[in-house]
Amino acid sequence: MPDNNVTDLLRRSAVSFTGTVERLGASSVPELAEVDDRTAIVLVDRVLHSPPAFADLAGTPVTVQLDPGTDPPAVGERWAFFANGLAFGTGLAVTEVGRLPVGEVEPYVANALAGNAPAPFSDLEAGLKAEQLREHAASAAAVVVGTVTNLRRAAAGPVSEHAPDWWVATLDVHHVEQGDVAPGQIEVLYPNSRDVRWHDTPKPTAGQDGVWILHPTEGADAVLARYRLEDADDYQPAQSLDSLRADGGPA
Repeated sequence: MPDNNVTDLLRRSAVSFTGTVERLGASSVPELAEVDDRTAIVLVDRVLHSPPAFADLAGTPVTVQLDPGTDPPAVGERWAFFANGLAFGTGLAVTEVGRLPVGEVEPYVANALAGNAPAPFSDLEAGLKAEQLREHAASAAAVVVGTVTNLRRAAAGPVSEHAPDWWVATLDVHHVEQGDVAPGQIEVLYPNSRDVRWHDTPKPTAGQDGVWILHPTEGADAVLARYRLEDADDYQPAQSLDSLRADGGPA
């Protein structure tokens, strides 16, 4: 079914767009060192899904390193391309993970234009995000709903440039969705550093309420707190609990 094709391609790609093949064996990105007969310049006419930085590609040429497992398209053909980033400089180059006839994505485009969705694949992307969140939660030690009641630094002294700067958040747990945790107060370790390695890890704030996905603290840091936050998805708004429960999520 087309939905399965689109969903699988979305799962494996960071950007997708419809576009017309303008040239083969050529590149619009000078920074791309290797160009061969499977390198194509594609003029984008509509972005289907992308990170914010690539949302305005419509009307611009993109260099596509074509999937070696498929026949290359002909110049003048229009396709829906699904890809991941390859090079970004004076232009964008991507590596193709798959392509579909434009007719297979047009129903999604029509639905978005009719006002039923903010973007062609928004419903599918939301479903995939919920699926990934359930998988993440299933691999965690505990999933709880609670409120931050206290914050304190785990250890005194200076912190080196790339160190995590461990802090401890006290959570008042009022619901246990998964794991060997009793309702009441528990302590959770988290890196307060803004270094790139730790930047996206949740930084609890006093009074913050929501779903906390907890992982065991390992090694010498285990004496600081039994659990820790280690992933950008480890904090979720309370309403996300329903998504975690869907399709066999944590019980």
